[in-house]
Amino acid sequence: MSIAKEQSYWRDHPNKKRKQQKIALVKTLGCHWRSDAPEEDVELNACVVHDTKKDEYSVFVTTNLSRTTRQIVMTYELKA
Repeated sequence: MSIAKEQSYWRDHPNKKRKQQKIALVKTLGCHWRSDAPEEDVELNACVVHDTKKDEYSVFVTTNLSRTTRQIVMTYELKA
């Protein structure tokens, strides 16, 4: 969340029903997450969703580094 706020590169949520939400892509988060076996760790990207009306944030993480912000958030919408 803090990286998305710092970068301040927000886009409209692709779901038109979520007009009050903005999304941002945060890349290469692996350095913020290390396990007991760092040689086996994988890189992470995240989609941060900011609900501007409620001022609440959600973060969706993926190991698929080729996915766009839109693809990440829409995949999670399918699961909801």
